Amino acid sequence: MCMMYMYNISIWCGHTKQFRDFRSIYILRTTMPTLSLPKMRVPSQHTFTIPPEFQALIASYTGCVFLHYLAANVYPWLCTPVTWTGLIMSPLYAPMPHCRALAWAVYHGNDAIGHMWLGVGGWLMLWIGRRVWVRGV
Repeated sequence: MCMMYMYNISIWCGHTKQFRDFRSIYILRTTMPTLSLPKMRVPSQHTFTIPPEFQALIASYTGCVFLHYLAANVYPWLCTPVTWTGLIMSPLYAPMPHCRALAWAVYHGNDAIGHMWLGVGGWLMLWIGRRVWVRGV
């Protein structure tokens, strides 16, 4: 049974009572037979890839959703705590810059997500309409 010491860069093998350095182990490992893996296939014509234009749209949609979610969850925590003191201090917290910014992010994030869904729905209807019109179904 071999043991590896943290401070010595060597391995002590108990049955041989000698130290072996990592170079000999590396040489031993490189001379051992290896398992050969099958070669990767070339993707077929039917592989679905997202065009770069849609990648940017997906990234912006994901960013809007993330910012809206973050702002919607941080606003109650910072600006309207659920305590009696929070109820009394809420009129003082509401006009503060960080609360205004979070409220703006929630409101406009909601609008942006709604407009994105309208755009996706319009594009999908156009795509379906073109498929039906071309095939004449």
